[in-house]
Amino acid sequence: MSLSAQIALGLAGGVATGLFLGERAAFLEWPAKAFVQLLQVTVMPYLVTSLISGIASGSSGQARRLLTRAGVIVLVLWALSLALVFVVPLALPPSMGGAFYSTATVSSQERIDWIELYIPSNPFRSLSNNLVPAVVVFSALLGIALIGLRDKDRVLGPLRLIGDMLGRAGSMLVALTPLGIFAIAGQAAGTLRLEEFERLQAFLLVSIGLHGFLTLWILPGLTSALTGIPYRRIVTLIWDPLITSFATANLFIVLPLIQERSKQLLAEQHPGDRDSAEAVDVLVPTSFAFPSGAKLLSIAFIPFAAWFIGAPLATSQFPSLATAGILSNFGSLNVAIPFLLDLVRLPADLFNLFVISSVVTGRFGSAAAVMSTYVLAVLGAFLMTGRTNIDRRRVLTFASVTVVSTGALLFGSRLLLGAAMTGPERAATMFDRLHPSGAWGKLATLETAGEGNGTQSPTPPRGSRLDDIVTRGTLRVCVSPDAMPWCYLNGRGEIVGFDVDVAHALAVQLKTRLALVPVERVAFPSALVRGTCDLGTRRITPSQASSIVFSRPMAFEKWAFLTPDHERNVYASVDSLRELRAPRITVFREPEWIDMLKARVPNAEVIPIDSLLEYINAPAGRFDATFTGYDRALAYSVMYPQFAAVVPTPDFGSIPIALSVPAGEQPLLDLANAFVEVGAAEVIFKEKLD
Repeated sequence: MSLSAQIALGLAGGVATGLFLGERAAFLEWPAKAFVQLLQVTVMPYLVTSLISGIASGSSGQARRLLTRAGVIVLVLWALSLALVFVVPLALPPSMGGAFYSTATVSSQERIDWIELYIPSNPFRSLSNNLVPAVVVFSALLGIALIGLRDKDRVLGPLRLIGDMLGRAGSMLVALTPLGIFAIAGQAAGTLRLEEFERLQAFLLVSIGLHGFLTLWILPGLTSALTGIPYRRIVTLIWDPLITSFATANLFIVLPLIQERSKQLLAEQHPGDRDSAEAVDVLVPTSFAFPSGAKLLSIAFIPFAAWFIGAPLATSQFPSLATAGILSNFGSLNVAIPFLLDLVRLPADLFNLFVISSVVTGRFGSAAAVMSTYVLAVLGAFLMTGRTNIDRRRVLTFASVTVVSTGALLFGSRLLLGAAMTGPERAATMFDRLHPSGAWGKLATLETAGEGNGTQSPTPPRGSRLDDIVTRGTLRVCVSPDAMPWCYLNGRGEIVGFDVDVAHALAVQLKTRLALVPVERVAFPSALVRGTCDLGTRRITPSQASSIVFSRPMAFEKWAFLTPDHERNVYASVDSLRELRAPRITVFREPEWIDMLKARVPNAEVIPIDSLLEYINAPAGRFDATFTGYDRALAYSVMYPQFAAVVPTPDFGSIPIALSVPAGEQPLLDLANAFVEVGAAEVIFKEKLD
């Protein structure tokens, strides 16, 4: 059985296994991760050796011509491929983008150290940290330095031998591909929802369309426009290696054919021209030291991944993605894609989707790489031999047809996907589906309660609140249903969230019924003192110590900003925030929080509010941001995708979350502390927060 058939069998078997086992297929994550890392074992060493030897093999004259003339062709092919990459969002229906993940990845936006990324002050650290751009710069520098050395063959010989050894080791690892694909497909099929597979199909459709368009029109059409060679002849000569590469998903095995057909095409136009043949002999092997235009098209997965999770890339991110994408593609895509995902702050787990889709898109990518290498050889030979007689009319015709065809392809894909795909699960649907789960899987008997009910019974004597709870047989807990995700009303009218689960767990411990008493956040302390409720979950605020006391912290929530999505990069940095002129920032009406915000952002106009909805529902432009906990900001950014949750750099620390009880109720406080200790030991709170 051929390797291609084994891979197809592994993919089918993995999907079938994942669908059968469901969530239990999660155990396949570790072999899937091991396979992905194993693929990367030889990549960085091979990148260094091949790049150095590829550049150093030619003469200085060839290197100059390659850089000044053929290099222009490389840049043009890169530009065409990147243009296709960045129009990918136009082919994807925005309304079908990722469900409730809309801004989950928009936390701390760390600044990129471009000098560290591109200049290898310590090349060994760059190698160990997979900083591909820095490794490329280092290897290119050594290759250029080696060109003029007399005894360079003494270095090139061992480098080529090491390169061959690494290539052979990589070929040995290819035999494990069916097993690796089985594990990845099984884990993904078992843990991804059906709608996520539908969105992966969207990438397959768009990717195949772009690869086919690049292979069958843009590259041969450009060659015909610049050289005057008939389009049909260009495609006819390369068809056999093109099909062979597509069937085997292997570019290397057709390299001799690419060289032969390139020379044949050039010889038909200029018989007896040896310079063109020599140029091809240099260009084809050297082209492997640089990423082809077809390989850059794989970067299209990044804007798809951003659409997939519902966090589309900002236009300002395109330049950094383009430059880093070019340099990272000097190595393997198995290194480049995870690096680029991290660069634009997308979840690394999305790489598994790329690996699965590459089983299909890899074949189209191989075919496109054949055409790209062929076109580079032909056009590069034309320029290196001084043939630059270009017909502007042909070029304009090609450009016009390409623009119109690209628009038709994008518009058609968008219409087709919009009609065929079902809309993603929305945030409100996800939140509505949640229900109280309690702790240890137990729920206390729930009584209907309200603030009015609590005031009908007299306030128990100071210090006897715990005895009163036991006598009464009901634990009354204050909740604020507008504190999503900690406490909120779901679509069925139930009060749910972390606070409610903690309340159920306490009532189960006390063997009492549970009454949830909704109170406004600002009325929380007075409700405890009056006896409307007995305790509740609250952020620790020392200014209220005279009326309520707090248990040991159950959890910690990072401080964050909730801001319009397009402003998220401004609030990601305290330095950039302080450069703003009087930003209007809201914060809950707590003295400590107001003072902290004024101290950290002295240029801000701080505006106290009583509910986050005051900020959410305010007219556009009235407020610039709100300062709150990250979990709360994230939940509201999911419900209202026009906002983003951002943890600034450097961050403002965290705020502790604890149980609060009336002052003077030491027995009840001791119970709360004991409950927190037991809960922390049994990881109850971590499970609730996860």
